[in-house]
Amino acid sequence: MRTSWFLCLSLCAALLAPLPAQAQEAAPPDLKRDGDTLTLDALGQRLALPLPSWLDAAEVDAAALASAAETRFTLTDTQASLMLYPRAEGEGFWTTRMGARITLDDTPNLKAYRDVVIIGYAQVCKPEATAFFQLTPDEDDSLPPLGLACGSYADIVRGYQGKGEVVVMRFLKTDLGVGLVFQEWLGRAFDPADAQSWPVTTETVQQRIDTFGQSTALALVD
Repeated sequence: MRTSWFLCLSLCAALLAPLPAQAQEAAPPDLKRDGDTLTLDALGQRLALPLPSWLDAAEVDAAALASAAETRFTLTDTQASLMLYPRAEGEGFWTTRMGARITLDDTPNLKAYRDVVIIGYAQVCKPEATAFFQLTPDEDDSLPPLGLACGSYADIVRGYQGKGEVVVMRFLKTDLGVGLVFQEWLGRAFDPADAQSWPVTTETVQQRIDTFGQSTALALVD
């Protein structure tokens, strides 16, 4: 991992903002593939995201994508949420997963949206075992990918005692709303300051941060 990474033990980490209570399971979206990028159209916006890291781009064509990953898609009037799991994994059991979210917002503010996510993670991770890191500083209208290490979930998180996760995410926006692309890796509880104990290699995290910075985008649908 590059020595220029900013790593800071913190009282907060990030949690993917919960879906509204009225969210309903929807038919799998028509994900289109262009090279190593997928596109999701929803709520008048188009979100581009890279292929999940567990897929070999050379071996998975558009027709085979549905059989190579478990997909969960939920949709409301204001939010679309996509989750991708390796085949044979799912919500009940997963070691890694990738997701995307599109949310309508009349006054989109990326930093405020990121703050909401960070506050959410502060509620589920033990404060002494959380860290966040990013390669480059924030810009006014563009935020670089953000990494988080939740070394141990709080005891109140049922089913996740003794576990921790690493997350890489990217926040995006248009005039209609905000988007989020992320990948998580789950494993046994670990020390965020000791990368050797993480449930994913630092090389993989580095690659995903680079890829998220280059291959994620949110645009209005013509």
